Amino acid sequence: MRKLAILSLMLLPINVYAEWVFVAESTGDAQGRGKGDITYLWTKYYQDQTKGIDYREFKILIKHKDPLYVSRAQKRAGLKGDVYKSSIAYVEVYCNQPNKIFMGKTEYYQGIMGTDMQDSFDYNQWIDIPSYTPAAIAVRKVC
Repeated sequence: MRKLAILSLMLLPINVYAEWVFVAESTGDAQGRGKGDITYLWTKYYQDQTKGIDYREFKILIKHKDPLYVSRAQKRAGLKGDVYKSSIAYVEVYCNQPNKIFMGKTEYYQGIMGTDMQDSFDYNQWIDIPSYTPAAIAVRKVC
């Protein structure tokens, strides 16, 4: 019985983030930004039948390999924090157009797995994503 209790305590930290599933590690863009960032997908996604059967809403969490330091220009644009170690993006997609996603709100966190929120920013725009990116892999998983 005692061994079982100790084993349970050792497994507890593994289950803390069970609602996020690993998607991919980023190889970075052409300028090397984001290399080593790890992307996770929230285990639940939502459908809105009024928007069509191909429509999905989901969240992705990005654990940044290197903390993001907020520049003066970003602070002028409205960001308030200083260092972000992770971020959660609220994404919408039509599965019949998987390389075009709607970026809604993005929340920035001081903790590594979406803990201790520092800031949020509403992008509210459609963006094109290359098919080899972690975001595109996340889209394929929900579609």
